[in-house]
Amino acid sequence: MARASQLTGEHARAVEHVTAEIAIRRETDDQRGLRRALELLRDSHLALGDQAAAADCVRRVRALDGLLAPERPLDV
Repeated sequence: MARASQLTGEHARAVEHVTAEIAIRRETDDQRGLRRALELLRDSHLALGDQAAAADCVRRVRALDGLLAPERPLDV
């Protein structure tokens, strides 16, 4: 629903939908889904002109990227 709301220009409504999705992704420990949801949230915040909220989403995505990065083997 968040993406559909974005496509119709209803970004405030998209924020509501994606905020609910983020809660579900956290409850189910779906880190990759959480990352995608944060990107949607960032896009809506940007469309609404909320630079600070968009920047917060970017910080959260980068933190998730650190968690999702594949472990590098140690050279012995």
